[in-house]
Amino acid sequence: MAKPISAYVYFLGWIILWILRFPYIRQSVRTSGELYGSERYDQFLVGFLFLGTSILPLIYIFTSWLEFADYAVPYPLVFLCALLYFLGLVLLRKAHLDLGEQYSQDLEIKSDHVLVTGGIYGAIRHPMYAAGFLLAVAQIGLVQNWIAGFSGILALSIFYHLRVPREEAMMSDTFGEAYLSYKEDTNALIPFLH
Repeated sequence: MAKPISAYVYFLGWIILWILRFPYIRQSVRTSGELYGSERYDQFLVGFLFLGTSILPLIYIFTSWLEFADYAVPYPLVFLCALLYFLGLVLLRKAHLDLGEQYSQDLEIKSDHVLVTGGIYGAIRHPMYAAGFLLAVAQIGLVQNWIAGFSGILALSIFYHLRVPREEAMMSDTFGEAYLSYKEDTNALIPFLH
């Protein structure tokens, strides 16, 4: 059975996402620092996130294996989800630009690490996760499948709740009072809910 156009909109967005992220991931690998916590645990979490946001949606798009769980989404909602995905990409790009050399996909502190509190980080502490949640909500409407559509929000929610406390502990251990003050002045994901 042919996939709805929304599936290919998701795939295009997914390609753009990885084009945006690749230079930062590559730079992060080249300038690694001291790991905080278990590397295997973090690799498991990242793999679980990748399963929900990439592997299952791609299986849905390019095979018929999950079609027993398909559903239909009205076009106005598909358009709204495409817009959400685009906004998620814009926010992700802004977060990467503002973080610059400080970005790491691992929980690690680099030798020249500084606390970034400007740009989008002046409004929210975790703009990349906020972008991820926009992308995951959009995935529900673009990947019209009960398994692959909802796998992103499920995987990201679990990832966020298991990783962010450790990430904030690392930042607190490293930057002390400066981070605690920053944390007090900003909300984690939504600026106006502080």
